[in-house]
Amino acid sequence: MAVLSASDLSAGDTVLATQYNNLRNDVRRAGGGPLVDNVGGSAYHLPGWRGVVHSGTLTLAQHELYYIPIYCANALTVIRIGINVTTAQAATSARLGIYNATLDAEDHLTPDTLVLDAGTVSLASTGVKEITISQALTEGEFYFLAISADSSTAVVTATGSTPAPPVSLQGTNINGAPAGFAPTVTVADGAAALPSPATAPDAIVGGAPKVMIRE
Repeated sequence: MAVLSASDLSAGDTVLATQYNNLRNDVRRAGGGPLVDNVGGSAYHLPGWRGVVHSGTLTLAQHELYYIPIYCANALTVIRIGINVTTAQAATSARLGIYNATLDAEDHLTPDTLVLDAGTVSLASTGVKEITISQALTEGEFYFLAISADSSTAVVTATGSTPAPPVSLQGTNINGAPAGFAPTVTVADGAAALPSPATAPDAIVGGAPKVMIRE
C-alpha cells in the first residue's frame, strides 16, 4: 500500500487511512531505516526490525504458513530470500515468498495479496538455503515474508524469545510477557504454491522462522 489520502477512499474510510499513515510514521521514527554501507558484503536483514534479531531455533510445524512482518523505511530491491536449516529432514522442502500488508476490519495488520512466490528450498540438509530473486519493495510499506513447509521435524533458525519486529507485541493474558507478532494458518500442503490472496491467519506466535532477505 502507498500513502493513503482522503481522495483515495470513500468518506467512511478516511479514519482508516489516517490510522495507517500514523502507523507508518511511528515505525519510521522508531527505527528500521536504511542499511549502512557494508563495503560490498552480504546485507541480509529483516527490514524495520529494531535492535538485534535474537536467534533461536524452531521446529517447523507441518503445513503451517508463517507470516513475518517487515517494514521498508526505504525502497529496496531484494536479490535473495532464505533460511538457515539446523536439523534436516529427508525429502522435504519449504516454500518462501512475500505478501503485501493491509489493515483488516479491526485495524490489525494482516497479509494481503501475493507479491512473490519465490519457490522452494530443500530441508534435506543443513545450512543456509536461499533463492535468487529480483523483487522491488516500496518505501514506507509493510510486507509479510512467508514460509511454509511439508516437514514435521526440520528445525530452522528462528527469531528467538526476544524479537524486535516493526509491530506491537501481544500476549494472551496480562500476566505473561507479550511476545506474539507472527500470524499463522494451516494450509493443505506446505510445499505447494503460496495462496493468493493470502489465507487469513487464525493464530499468532512469538517465535517464527527467521526468513531473511538480502539487497
